[in-house]
Amino acid sequence: MDPDDNRDRSRSPNQDLKSPSSPPSSTEISMALGYISSYTQISQPNQDDQTDIDSSDEDANELDPIKKQTESILIPELSSEIVEWSKKTFESLHRNEFNDRNDADGSKILDDPSSNDSIIERLKFFSPEILNDLEMETMMISNNIQDIVHQIKSFSSNATLKSVDIMKLFQESVFDVCDGVDTNIKLMYKVIARCEELNKSFDFLDDLKLRIKKIKQTLDVLERIVL
Repeated sequence: MDPDDNRDRSRSPNQDLKSPSSPPSSTEISMALGYISSYTQISQPNQDDQTDIDSSDEDANELDPIKKQTESILIPELSSEIVEWSKKTFESLHRNEFNDRNDADGSKILDDPSSNDSIIERLKFFSPEILNDLEMETMMISNNIQDIVHQIKSFSSNATLKSVDIMKLFQESVFDVCDGVDTNIKLMYKVIARCEELNKSFDFLDDLKLRIKKIKQTLDVLERIVL
């Protein structure tokens, strides 16, 4: 027997299946298709998936549902839309967590008997007597404020009345002074008129003066003649 024939016989069927010429398995093809489809959706989302893998018709029929599942999963573009979407989801989750925490804290405070006891201890000093005293004090303060306002109102009204009376007296006094000045001026004019009348009535005295001068001159002349 030929040694080459013995070597061929010694080979197992599993080694024949794993030879490089054998086609790839279905799991490897599905993984390759998944990577390729995800890469093409991220890099070129508007283009159709194109693969260069050649396989038999039976393997293609088996891989149809796997392809549909991988194609149905859409990966968003690496752009501003992804950033906005991530921000919105983060804000919504953060808001929900914050509300849940607030609800949990409120329920803990309500359910915790120690907190209720502490609140009751804090509110112990709010006795009805203190509340009544506070009410009385507030009523007293309000009454005092009303009295103060009433006094201020009465004082302001009295001040205005007095100021009006003072203005009336001042006006009357000014009018009286003006009337007195007017009467005095009129009397002055009357006196001046009387003086003028007297001057006119004493005009004859000037004639007497001239006559007396002439008589004196004649007497002087006679005296010289006699001497």
